[in-house]
Amino acid sequence: PQAAARAEAAAPSPDAWARRIAALHAAGNLNSAAAELREFRRAFPDADRFLPDDLLAWAAGVPRPDAP
Repeated sequence: PQAAARAEAAAPSPDAWARRIAALHAAGNLNSAAAELREFRRAFPDADRFLPDDLLAWAAGVPRPDAP
């Protein structure tokens, strides 16, 4: 239980996570950006609403973590 609490406390805020994804995308690191987006979506079902508008089209092409 303590480890889970520490991990939860260390998780970035949705805004910070979205900024990190945007930075990876801007740097051309699309594989890492997509992996981060999948993790972000696992943690926050409404994750896409935190993404900048210019990433929404790209994000729509990234499979959701529960997709086959």
